[in-house]
Amino acid sequence: MNKYIQKFINNIILLHTLLVFIMLVFFDCILSYQRYLDLQKTRENLAKRVIENIELSIKTTGIYQSKPQDIFYLIIDNKNKVMSSNVSINKDLIEKIIQSKEKKFQFAGLAFRKISFEDATLGHIQIIAAYSLNEIYKNIAYFFGIALVISLFIVALYHRISYVLSQKWSTPLLSLYKTTEEFLDTVAHEVLTPLAYISLISEDERIKHSIDRIKNILNGILEIKKFDVTKQEGKSEINIKILIDTILQELNFALNLKDIRLKLNIEDAKITTYQNIFYILLRNLIDNAIKYNIEGGILLIESNLGDKHLYLKVENNYQQSDTDINSQALHFGKGLGLYLVYKTLNILNGDIEITTTKNTFRATVKLPFYFS
Repeated sequence: MNKYIQKFINNIILLHTLLVFIMLVFFDCILSYQRYLDLQKTRENLAKRVIENIELSIKTTGIYQSKPQDIFYLIIDNKNKVMSSNVSINKDLIEKIIQSKEKKFQFAGLAFRKISFEDATLGHIQIIAAYSLNEIYKNIAYFFGIALVISLFIVALYHRISYVLSQKWSTPLLSLYKTTEEFLDTVAHEVLTPLAYISLISEDERIKHSIDRIKNILNGILEIKKFDVTKQEGKSEINIKILIDTILQELNFALNLKDIRLKLNIEDAKITTYQNIFYILLRNLIDNAIKYNIEGGILLIESNLGDKHLYLKVENNYQQSDTDINSQALHFGKGLGLYLVYKTLNILNGDIEITTTKNTFRATVKLPFYFS
């Protein structure tokens, strides 16, 4: 179970790290967009000053003498001919400028700003200034790239600090878990003796069945407690079909009590694993499927060997209509049975998937297996 606690903490750290990264990228986008607006506004102001300077120069001297840098400009006379320009202008661009009735527009990767005025000598004059949007986009891309690299560094640092702190935070959880295991160990030893005595003197089959179920859970706790996962000599050959038949015989009273029908699709195959641990896993899965079944229900058990794994499915399938289903909660137990299932899966390096609907309980187990 320790690995489940650590896995939970690691998932929390990963989620926090992801949220921090998303937040930083979000702020990067906002800052980059704000920088784009500032650069565009700066270039627009420069283009506006160029136009005002040209207009003033033409009105006062009849010519434009100064040479503004990094802003493209041109002057068009009343015959739509270029009077002056600081770049080579193609015909398509001139036609677009002349045809556009807007004072500000974008075309061919450029942002244009123009004015028109009447000069007593020169007649109708148009002055156009433009700047490259591509240069602004490139500037923003560099800015965003640098900000992203800084964000990645911050995220990596945050993840490392969170991981180091998590080792300290996980100590109380692991301590609580250890205390819980010690408590279960003590309870198992103290309860088994009086249960055995009650089972001997009682003649009620229901009581005997309940006691057998409790004894099985407690024995499972003790078996897991003394199991040393580092020792490999505990593995033995198991016939899956025979083991499941044995468990069903042990639970025959519970099956008959609820009139549960069996549907078995079990491969007659042998695997090598820890027999006692594998038995505890199967016994508690089947026991839960019976416990949360209804009278007249169906218990389906399937096994399949493939892809170097053993797949087991334990399902109680209700065939009644929705109106016939009672209000009993259809869910996987949260008691010691589930505790044993997860403990055995931890030892066997297995995974489990539990799904429930209104009519069905299903547990699918995936275990690595070894040929004998």
